[in-house]
Amino acid sequence: MNKFIITQDGTLEFGDVRLHMDLLPRGDDTCHGGGFWLIDNQNGRILLYGRSFDFGAPEFSFLRRINTDEMPACLGYPMFYKREFAGEEILEPIEVLALLCDETWKPLTVRGGELRVTSPNK
Repeated sequence: MNKFIITQDGTLEFGDVRLHMDLLPRGDDTCHGGGFWLIDNQNGRILLYGRSFDFGAPEFSFLRRINTDEMPACLGYPMFYKREFAGEEILEPIEVLALLCDETWKPLTVRGGELRVTSPNK
């Protein structure tokens, strides 16, 4: 299943895994929550939704960077979080309070209230 977590160092990690704990970095045993993700190509956005049964709802206040290795085709898509998936109309834009980048991470920008993942060349 498409799942995500926010690691202890504030990295949003995506993966196609059975359990959220499969996304934890080696040596970590907890994180700042997680949930599920869906690429909505029709509307040009990434939807994060729900919560991890292992670690609870995501705590986006800890978010510092996003690892886009699992979804490079979605660079430039805004990300939104929905507490529930089915039937919910409220989309919450994800805000980043700080950003730490190196050559393996893609910088984030906020444009018009939407978080966008951009390539390092822009």
